[in-house]
Amino acid sequence: MATSAPTGFKGLSFKLFGTPVLVRPAFLLLGLVFGATGGSLQTGAAWVAVIFLSVLMHEMGHATVMRLYGFAPRIELHALGGVTAYSRERAPTARQRLWVTLAGPGAGLLLGGVVKVVTLAVDVSQVSLLDWALKQALFANIAWSLVNLLPVLPWDGGLVVDALTELVAGKPRPKVAAGLSMVVGALVVVAAVTVFQRAIMLIYLGGIGVWTGYTRWRMPSVPDDVPGTAMALLKKGDGEAAELLLRRTLVQTGDPTLRAPMLEALAWCRVAAKDFVQAEKIVRAMEGFAPSPLLRARLAMNAGRDTEVLELLPAGVTGEAEVKLRAATLLGLNRVAEVMAEGRAQLAAPPSEALRASVQLMSAALFYAGEYQDSLKLYREAFSVYRQPVLLFNAACCLLKLGQADEAMAELGLAVDAGYADTEGLLHDDDLAALKSHPGWPALLQRLPPASSS
Repeated sequence: MATSAPTGFKGLSFKLFGTPVLVRPAFLLLGLVFGATGGSLQTGAAWVAVIFLSVLMHEMGHATVMRLYGFAPRIELHALGGVTAYSRERAPTARQRLWVTLAGPGAGLLLGGVVKVVTLAVDVSQVSLLDWALKQALFANIAWSLVNLLPVLPWDGGLVVDALTELVAGKPRPKVAAGLSMVVGALVVVAAVTVFQRAIMLIYLGGIGVWTGYTRWRMPSVPDDVPGTAMALLKKGDGEAAELLLRRTLVQTGDPTLRAPMLEALAWCRVAAKDFVQAEKIVRAMEGFAPSPLLRARLAMNAGRDTEVLELLPAGVTGEAEVKLRAATLLGLNRVAEVMAEGRAQLAAPPSEALRASVQLMSAALFYAGEYQDSLKLYREAFSVYRQPVLLFNAACCLLKLGQADEAMAELGLAVDAGYADTEGLLHDDDLAALKSHPGWPALLQRLPPASSS
């Protein structure tokens, strides 16, 4: 079923000095509600203007330094404030993160200073709404910029501690900022309740700091084999965790020989996400280190460069991914005879587990390509060499696809005679579903070992 992207109003979008900005409706609505508590709809509108300009100035501080470092940032103002995101082409260094983080409160303090100069130079006490708005602007830009610099995650002060710790230690030390965030966050909550008479925003800030610090504290340490760990996470389907691990580690790794395998793993994360454009960019950033032939072949396959795939993965490859990719490319070109020839060549070589697995993968590729007759031949020939009953089981699946139910039942009987004992596999394989109504099915199940037929 085809689906379309959701439509509707997502917010106010515009560009400010080349930086995309998205203002969510909740940002404006909450600002209006909080401002209206000051006494009127006019104060609500004035507060929206104050908070909009203040938060935007803060985020533009982050974005401006990001752009100076060559990133292409984007800003979003949402219900809880704002966020400025890095572009994904590379990970920022600890030094870059430090200056980018400081630029946000710095911009707020600068705007607050300008407001203070205006209030000293111009008497606006006679214009009550303007006077109120300027006082709120002073508070929003000076007081909250200073509060934002408290060493509490995920606010700017906590991120500053994180970057400084990494600069000093030479590698990420996330638990330093995590521990400090829990301690300071708890103190902020206590102060908010006892000294500031239950100040809601301080309770919120401190509570989030405690929780974020606790969450980070529980995160496992970065392992030594980062590429291997990332690829294991990717195989388990957790590509987001794999990519986060790689990007965090790449930040503090300057040696190209160490960066190359991490970048390769990062490129595989992008391939898994079907982001081949970004994967190609990552490969180009490997600083003279060639990516593996498998990665190059996968990118070539996506680009339709079939000849290059076959050159990178020549006949005789035995890795699971390599065999699958080469066989898929040959079958996509309708070169079935070559798959058969390569399978038989591996069967003629001295037997090994790697070659057996390779031939079985080629047989499976033929099967899923609808080449059931050739797949049947290769499975049977492989059994004659390796005598593994699962090969006859797969041959029976081919026979059933060819409409030969009696022959398929006989082939399964040979598999049981050869030692096949996986009752669960027999009962739940979709390719054998049509065989369950065959008269010989009950007798076949009875031939399986009792321990397997429970």
